Amino acid sequence: MSVCLHCGSEVRIEQCLHTKEDKFVVERKKTVFQPAETQDTLQRTKSHGGFAGITGSAQKSGSSGLHPLSAKLKKYYYGKDYFSLTDVWAVMAVTTYIDEHKLSEQRDQHSKDPFPIYTVIDKQCKQCKDNKGLCWCVSERIKIPGLRSVHMKQVIPSLEHLSDVKFSIGLSVCLFCGQCSGEVRIGHSLHTNEEEFVIKRRETVFQSLQELEIHCSQNEVPHIALLGSGGGQRAMVGLLGSLVELDKAGLLDCILYLSGVSGSTWCMASLYQEPDWSTKLDTVKDKIIKRLSGPEVSWGDAYAKLKKYHKKDNFSLTDVWAVMVITEYVKEIDEQKLTDQWDQLSKDPFPIYAAIDKQCKQKEDGDPWFEISPHEAGYSLTGAFVETSSFCSQFDNGSKKKEQPEMDMLYLQALCGSALADEDEIFTFFWEKIKGADAFQDSVLLKFEKFFPHLIPIKKKKTLERMSEDPKDPPEEMYYQVLMDLVDMNLSVLNGKDPSDLDQSIRKSLNDLFLSICTCMAKWIWGRNYNFLHKMRDEAVPAALLESNMRDYEDAGLLLNSPYFSVLREERHIDLIISLDFSDGDPFMTVRETAEMCKKLNIPFPEVNIPREDLKKPKDFYVFKGQNAPTVIHIPLFNVVNYDVETWRNKYATFQRAYSAEMITDLMEIAGKNILNNREKLLEQIRAVVG
Repeated sequence: MSVCLHCGSEVRIEQCLHTKEDKFVVERKKTVFQPAETQDTLQRTKSHGGFAGITGSAQKSGSSGLHPLSAKLKKYYYGKDYFSLTDVWAVMAVTTYIDEHKLSEQRDQHSKDPFPIYTVIDKQCKQCKDNKGLCWCVSERIKIPGLRSVHMKQVIPSLEHLSDVKFSIGLSVCLFCGQCSGEVRIGHSLHTNEEEFVIKRRETVFQSLQELEIHCSQNEVPHIALLGSGGGQRAMVGLLGSLVELDKAGLLDCILYLSGVSGSTWCMASLYQEPDWSTKLDTVKDKIIKRLSGPEVSWGDAYAKLKKYHKKDNFSLTDVWAVMVITEYVKEIDEQKLTDQWDQLSKDPFPIYAAIDKQCKQKEDGDPWFEISPHEAGYSLTGAFVETSSFCSQFDNGSKKKEQPEMDMLYLQALCGSALADEDEIFTFFWEKIKGADAFQDSVLLKFEKFFPHLIPIKKKKTLERMSEDPKDPPEEMYYQVLMDLVDMNLSVLNGKDPSDLDQSIRKSLNDLFLSICTCMAKWIWGRNYNFLHKMRDEAVPAALLESNMRDYEDAGLLLNSPYFSVLREERHIDLIISLDFSDGDPFMTVRETAEMCKKLNIPFPEVNIPREDLKKPKDFYVFKGQNAPTVIHIPLFNVVNYDVETWRNKYATFQRAYSAEMITDLMEIAGKNILNNREKLLEQIRAVVG
């Protein structure tokens, strides 16, 4: 008989079988010799450990009023020293019934069966070997035949009783290496926290639909996305006016996602400062209007903020744009973080801020569509994401190499609203405009002057007046002369002249901050950021996104002036898109171009046909439908139903000084009427997608 001479009772170090296994082998040999007993053994096994007995055990577990699986999960959590995702996996994925027998108890009762051996591996020992980058992740969404992809919490409604259990159901877990819950994520699935939010928000949408007498089951609740196009402060104010009227019409709580480009993101940033803004929009609206109508940010405060930005690893003209231009429109320096805002919120539509990858746009290679949500930032169509709080940090092969602070909301608004970041013509005209060259009066400059009369002061007096308003201001005369030298240097380069003398003059006068600004201006660097995909090896990601250490991000309106691609991700299951178009010029360009791009990319999108007579005289409501595609409602801001289109376009040009209180009120009324006049049509289309 084998006896452990080294270890004693419970821990054994020796290459021999356990004593009881040795005994069993002796007895089992008798059974092997007499196989007729097998049938009797099988009958006894069924009668003892069959499904009925286990079902009874499961019902007993649920006697507290919880779903049996919920009750079992609580037992695991509170009854063990070490709780892990294996416990979650056991309850949520493996079990078809709850088997609470112990393996040791089973062996005591079954001695005439084959000896069972259950095989696992030691994770730490296994991780010493190369896993070849394989990554098999499970999501908290499962497929049920005949239904959309459904969250596990919909399958097990009682799971919300586990609010005191501190873990996240459906956390992305790698079944191969166990390390996929990090900050860089490759996969066409939603972030776990977004999925959890969608479940809660669907309940709000469901209640709202019931109040509107649109009846459906909870599984049939439509996913509706509201899009705000770019258009500077016109878009900012127009979106606010539209949301106010949607709220009055009882439709705001039907919205699952709110996504914006450029000026619409300025409105979103103001709204999400307020927890649960959609439940008190009248109050929030008044607060925003008061601020937008108030005084500008002082030059001293702006300069202090610019110095803070300059301490970052990656300083660019987007930082300058944030301080010098965005603050002129939004009238504040918003230092909140997007992740901080969302920690306080749960009753508002899910916000998605849209931008593009400049290199992808210019080279027409890779995925240019970039989105930033409270949880993660990344490439919408590729499915490559990083935690939003780590977006500015440096990564190497998916691992964080150097921590950097999360961008604040002022910078995010500048990133999304950087209208000059990729316009080559503007680059030349920009310097001429600063210099105030009277001789440069061709038609293009006249157009530029119409758009940008306020961004760069032409006269020295005006510049110095503003700079001397605050005692914290930097020295005026020196910086004004440097600015003029910088203009001359860039004009020299553009005209093929040697700028060396001017370059030396500037370097003698400037500190590090202004030298950095000069460098960014000379190279036209906007939105520069570490590439979180740098050196990763993944076939799902275009090679163009993996190579460089840096990427530049800019206003999505420079490629497409509405954030369609952020909501066209298949995993968001969008049924209805409400497109609010605040564009300057052709009000159908965004929806037409989206249809064309989707056709090339094989993304479902309805065909867009605009009556010829509507091209110059747009109406206030259009609907586009297609097979297996979301329904798209398109609402141009200025239309012939209520307004003289050209008069209003001229009054509310994209680039002009900040609107007065009267202009803000008038524009909000215009935008609101487009919703008010079409409330019944909106309800009709919501009913249609519910089916």
